[in-house]
Amino acid sequence: MTTFEAVLLAIATFTGVASLGWQIFSHLKDGPKLRIAISQGMKRARPLTPDQDKLLTVVNVVNAGTQATVLTHLIFALHRSRYCRLLRRKPLQEGLIPLTDPMPLPHKLGVSDQWMSLIDQTDVDQLFEEGNCLYIGVHHTFKRRAAMVRVERREDSAKDAESHADQGR
Repeated sequence: MTTFEAVLLAIATFTGVASLGWQIFSHLKDGPKLRIAISQGMKRARPLTPDQDKLLTVVNVVNAGTQATVLTHLIFALHRSRYCRLLRRKPLQEGLIPLTDPMPLPHKLGVSDQWMSLIDQTDVDQLFEEGNCLYIGVHHTFKRRAAMVRVERREDSAKDAESHADQGR
């Protein structure tokens, strides 16, 4: 075997291994990638009824992946700490969050599509009283485990409730 053939063989081997590695990487990264954002203490700009004039938590879910999925449930989980969740220990409490509006479930979430839900802020504040770390997430048809995000405790939740009650007077 000549030097030229050895170099050519080395280049061909490297190219084949790199191609195989890229195929494995692409296969593992293929599928929906849900990005969840939580906004607390939101209020409607123009409430139509007095019932709509309350503080809300907005849950936004965007599919940043390569395939569509179907969102099936909006859930919450309370854990003792972040480490308990990382170690996959059983949560203190978990359950479904009832939906009010604007988008019902199940909902087909295509690539680059967005889904939004509104939760009453007092419900979220009550969950914080029961546990230390609150996670909100969605179940979807592509994976067994829910896509979840940690919700930070609001420092001014009591102040907001008082000021909101004063505005109604």
